[in-house]
Amino acid sequence: MDERRKYSGSLGTKKYRATYKGCKSHRKSEWIRKNGIKFYDFDIFYDKFISTTHCELCNTEFTKKNIRVCDHDHLSGYQRFTCCNKCNNRVGHIDRKRHILLLELHRYHHR
Repeated sequence: MDERRKYSGSLGTKKYRATYKGCKSHRKSEWIRKNGIKFYDFDIFYDKFISTTHCELCNTEFTKKNIRVCDHDHLSGYQRFTCCNKCNNRVGHIDRKRHILLLELHRYHHR
């Protein structure tokens, strides 16, 4: 029997999302639908994401204030690593600068 069928109504949805499979399913749809993230193997990445306790970049422990996030390359869309929100913002800033630099180099080269 499909695990989702055990739960019915809006209260059932909350109960299902509280389960491991429900949380995993919800995160997958959020990451794909809202952020356009692509995964090489979602199951492996999700298990690693959940078990990671420290940022893979700065090694800071995750807390309620310092949450873990799924970092992804905005050009390719593929996930890269699990990091804290602060590092994710820094990497995003670097990615934007890199993208601007590549556009400028391309424009310069074609003059």
